Amino acid sequence: MRAESRTPDDVIQNALSLLSAMIESTADGILVIDQTGQISRYNQRFLKLWRIPKPLAASLDSRQLMEHVLNRLKDPDSFLEKARGICEKPETQGCEAIEFKDGRIFEQDLQQQCVDGEIVAGIWSFRDVTGLRRAETAIRESEERFRQLFENIHDVACAVDRELRILAVSPSVERVLGYRPEEMSGKRIQDLGIFPPDQWQRVLSDVRRVFAGERLDSIEYEFLARDGKVKVGEVSTSPIFQDGKVVSFISLARDVTDRRHAEEALRQSEEKFHRAHQRAESALTEGYEHLRKALEATIQAMAATVETRDPYTAGHQRRVADLAHAIAQEMGLSAEEIEGVRLAAVIHDIGKISIPAEILSKPIALTEIEYQLIKTHSQTGYDILKDIDFPWPVARIVVEHHERMDGSGYPAGLKGEAISLLSRILAVADVVEAIASHRPHRPARNIEAALDEIGKYSGILYDPRVVEACSRLFRGKDYHMVD
Repeated sequence: MRAESRTPDDVIQNALSLLSAMIESTADGILVIDQTGQISRYNQRFLKLWRIPKPLAASLDSRQLMEHVLNRLKDPDSFLEKARGICEKPETQGCEAIEFKDGRIFEQDLQQQCVDGEIVAGIWSFRDVTGLRRAETAIRESEERFRQLFENIHDVACAVDRELRILAVSPSVERVLGYRPEEMSGKRIQDLGIFPPDQWQRVLSDVRRVFAGERLDSIEYEFLARDGKVKVGEVSTSPIFQDGKVVSFISLARDVTDRRHAEEALRQSEEKFHRAHQRAESALTEGYEHLRKALEATIQAMAATVETRDPYTAGHQRRVADLAHAIAQEMGLSAEEIEGVRLAAVIHDIGKISIPAEILSKPIALTEIEYQLIKTHSQTGYDILKDIDFPWPVARIVVEHHERMDGSGYPAGLKGEAISLLSRILAVADVVEAIASHRPHRPARNIEAALDEIGKYSGILYDPRVVEACSRLFRGKDYHMVD
């Protein structure tokens, strides 16, 4: 079969059809301008970019469509001039940007089409690069801000690659170390000698951690300045990644030399204060111990004075003091309370110095008048002691040691909690020792008899807790009266 012959019009029509298909398939907006500067063809992408509804575009002629196109541009005159000269000026082609009134930016590319050396049309392509241009602008602004920050930062910023070569260093390094940035850039850290030799291994160890992807915060290093002075820097280092690998790092160093010196001065001051405080405490303790010994010696002398007037009860106060001390310990009292009741017991009968010696040593039962006279020794003891500034309530303990829980005691007939606990302890110790010891008018009885006596009147005359503690000492803990 003979092939069907095609006319030149068929060839042109096929070429136009192919051109139309190519124009519609491209992702760019396409605008074809004829020799008169009018729009002869466009694709749907162009209408979408220019935001011209398709029905509207179909209803417009070339001139009207051009008006819509120009109306959306920030600089329509430049666009129109370029369209009119598209077939006249050979240089009217190339790639540049145009801006819309709404802020969008398009990248335009103009290519002239020639037939037999004559320009017959211009194909204009447009691509929306608004996001790209804004990103580029943001990057430039960010780079400028970083540059400004880098150049004006008070601390020292330094970027270093994997070879430990300094990529960049902020101008502040000159103020801190005395080196100009250009003297350090491009050089390896180890060649600059800015670290003391004894610190270099620690620096290398930390660098390995950074290249392993770790961020290091606020690590102190010593630096050697150009003038030989040692500076202390607080350094924070962050790794910089590329394709998942650490390719460099950036360090930010703050000069804390003055702070380190201030801290060291403060530490030395605190050490001096601590030593002075220890010396003062030691002196105070020695002084207190000296006063305590002097006070106890005075109390012992007062006790001895009583015993010289009452030889038959010699050692009574000492034994009562030891037992009262033991009872207070058994009851879990504080060290101050234990010491207070012991010293009060040592002189609890000091008021007897006002009693005639013949009454104190009388070998037979006392008369009522003599007994009443004996009973005054508690109040007399209080009157002697009340103006002495003891660390403990010695005078009160002494005056109350013959008071009883039911109010039958003397000199004030106090009851229950009105009697101090230390006085109640002394009362029990005094009774137990008195029953178990010899007196001029009666022989001594044994400890069991004394314990039975206080047990019989527990809760009536004597504090039950004190009685129980005293009984535990003798019956459960093998306590014995001192000689």
